[in-house]
Amino acid sequence: MDEDANPPEWKCQDSCLSYNGNGNQICGETGHFTSFAILLGSGVGCGDGEDEEVQTIISWLSLAAIIVAVICIILGIVAMELYMLLVRKKQDKKRAHRARRRKSKLINSLKKDATSSTTL
Repeated sequence: MDEDANPPEWKCQDSCLSYNGNGNQICGETGHFTSFAILLGSGVGCGDGEDEEVQTIISWLSLAAIIVAVICIILGIVAMELYMLLVRKKQDKKRAHRARRRKSKLINSLKKDATSSTTL
């Protein structure tokens, strides 16, 4: 974009733009990124068959990376759930142990009260 022009206007950076065989892609080169870009355009896919093979390989590698990322996220969630389950079990054991101790202390104090009141 030529922001010096009034009003600002788009200017092509490559004077040698080319269309691929079926006219769905426009290819060109620039030495820098501008404030306008064709999204996900890599320049691959125009011209000979080698570029199409490279594009296919890139597509499959991208798909594989997405699948690996999703699997890692799922495994992370499962690991966190298992950890939280383990923590909850430990807390439940501690609570049960404390409850048994309190019950035992209460019974012992009641027994002491009962024996001390009968001896008086």
